[in-house]
Amino acid sequence: MSTPASLQAMLDNRRSPVVTLDGYVRSEQAEEKINQSCRQALNGPVGDAVMDYLRSITVNTVMPPDCSEGALRMQEGMRRLFGILEARRTSSPV
Repeated sequence: MSTPASLQAMLDNRRSPVVTLDGYVRSEQAEEKINQSCRQALNGPVGDAVMDYLRSITVNTVMPPDCSEGALRMQEGMRRLFGILEARRTSSPV
């Protein structure tokens, strides 16, 4: 009797959990699948244009001295997300 795919995926996650760069625990296989998807979607001319845009509104943006704490927190969250996407798109295949 074979194990259903959804149960097998849960068992795989339980066998080899790793803490990932985004702070979530998932299997190495799941992590590589996410990295592979980011490499495919965010590389090439279109992906480079998207990442250039995201960089321009996150990393390259300087918040004014009078910005609110909420605005600063939002900006830092966007920078964190940009960093995660950049790390995933430039990751090496396993």
